[in-house]
Amino acid sequence: MSVYPDSVTQLRLLSSFAGFAVRLADCLIILSDEEFYAFDDKVQGYSICSKDIPQELELNQEYFTIKNCTKKNIAFWSIDGKFITKSQMQKCDCAIFDENVFCLVEFKTDSEGKSDETKEEIIKHAQNQIVSMYKLITEKIKTKGIDFSQKVTVEGHICLSKRYPRKSSEEMSLQALFAEKNGFGLYFDGIKEF
Repeated sequence: MSVYPDSVTQLRLLSSFAGFAVRLADCLIILSDEEFYAFDDKVQGYSICSKDIPQELELNQEYFTIKNCTKKNIAFWSIDGKFITKSQMQKCDCAIFDENVFCLVEFKTDSEGKSDETKEEIIKHAQNQIVSMYKLITEKIKTKGIDFSQKVTVEGHICLSKRYPRKSSEEMSLQALFAEKNGFGLYFDGIKEF
């Protein structure tokens, strides 16, 4: 029996990514806490998850909240800066998933979006990072006979700081366009309930 939960084994992630410079197993953490948080750790240079939020991130909500009321196993995969370190490819910061839902998360918490143009560029870049990682995972697990979008519900999450100027109508429009183009949902709410 595998030491990993169904969320990892059903997608055959470990064998699909064998041969990468960093072992995927070294970038995975399994948690079953009722609530935990994911955020970019500027010191370590990659995303981490924890039961506690660093005080400097609380004020502007520069973190992603994971609610797990049933206390089941949730996998956290630190991608950018830990699993993929030197590649020029676009990649999201982390993935958080169970056996049903796979969330690709990109943090844009240090971007304040001081003009409409920068805001649009920042969100577009985040979308590209999520889609690029989605395509990489899809290609890799396809070699093992797994159809990513058929096995789990995929979601893209862009985590923005409270300092970031937000317009819900604008975000709804972006969500609709993203889903139509990519075949999975995009969210800006900074929280996921499993």
